[in-house]
Amino acid sequence: KSQPPLERQRARPKQNRATVAAEPESSRAKILAEQKGAEQVIAAETQREVASVDLEAAKAVATAKLTAAEARRKVVEARTTAEADVLREEVAAYAGDDDYIRAKLYEKIAPQIKDVLTADAPGEMFGLPVRSAAKGGAK
Repeated sequence: KSQPPLERQRARPKQNRATVAAEPESSRAKILAEQKGAEQVIAAETQREVASVDLEAAKAVATAKLTAAEARRKVVEARTTAEADVLREEVAAYAGDDDYIRAKLYEKIAPQIKDVLTADAPGEMFGLPVRSAAKGGAK
């Protein structure tokens, strides 16, 4: 009857040693888990900061592109307005639209004309009054 309690007493130091030996392992595992969690939090915060910087950079690039596009639009608008003003002034210099169109036609085809044939009969050629040189008029 006295032997089982005695064996228990003898086994108790072994159990205590096993408990003491296991305690540092569990503490170490707990510390490693806490460190791993802290590393993951730091990595996530770093990724968030990088994403935030990337977002700000993308916003800056988009703003720059919009500004450049607006500047190009204003240049095109100014050029078109200037061309329209010049055209308006040119048309205003003639008595009518038909005269302006005729003058532009002659301006385009005149460099290609090598010879001009005229008739003896007085009249118009290409809408221009033509007078015969023989009758004292201008050619």
